[in-house]
Amino acid sequence: MLDLPPIPDFHERSWALFLDVDGTLLELAEHPDRVVVPEGLVSLLGRLKKSLDGALALVSGRSLASLQALLGETGLDAAGCHGAELRIAGTVKVLAAADTLIPRLAERLARSADAIPLAMVEVKTHSVAFHYRPPALDARQARRLAEQALAGDGGQFRLLEGKQVVEILPVGAGKGRAIACFLGHPPYAGRIPVFIGDDVTDEEGFHEVNRRDGLSIRVGADGETAARHRAPDVAAATAWLDRLVGAAATREIKRVTQ
Repeated sequence: MLDLPPIPDFHERSWALFLDVDGTLLELAEHPDRVVVPEGLVSLLGRLKKSLDGALALVSGRSLASLQALLGETGLDAAGCHGAELRIAGTVKVLAAADTLIPRLAERLARSADAIPLAMVEVKTHSVAFHYRPPALDARQARRLAEQALAGDGGQFRLLEGKQVVEILPVGAGKGRAIACFLGHPPYAGRIPVFIGDDVTDEEGFHEVNRRDGLSIRVGADGETAARHRAPDVAAATAWLDRLVGAAATREIKRVTQ
């Protein structure tokens, strides 16, 4: 297994940091509403943003509204619904949407999943997440139900499978595209990207970062990945980020004293 990379050298290069949320910064829970935000996490994100001169963005499967409800008014840039929506410098952009069809897809899926124990349909701003738990449903069965819900609307959507979840997304959505969009705007433009995620849904982001010779880090030991590094768990990933802040602070001290 590949280890976490050394802390980037702030003296020689400029970096941009992209972070998944659930499973990366937060431990997963049985229900998305039951995750616990650790004390000090929001403060750490604020310090990271300052250290990187603002070049930090959350890249999440959650909607922007859900991220705000979870973390509060952080002022952080973010991509929601796996990159279907993006907020940069306070302005929201929709990168891929099929909003009028989302309620219909969710209703179809909910009818199919109604009698299945622990199955849940989560309606987001620009996507639908179908959460399931074995043994009541396995990955193959969950995908089939999602495909059936698409019916004649499949040309506008695609399926993205994650940890006990199948996401129905507009075809233009993706974390790789979201990261590329951020990197086309200040303060991200011209910087080397770092992306940390934990799931199959983050693989597109890893590919985009690898293509740009950045740092790709997958949290957890399970599953094949395009990421070039791994963190064993959420605690290790958070500790690495804390060291990143320390390295940036050391750079600032040297700047002042030189």
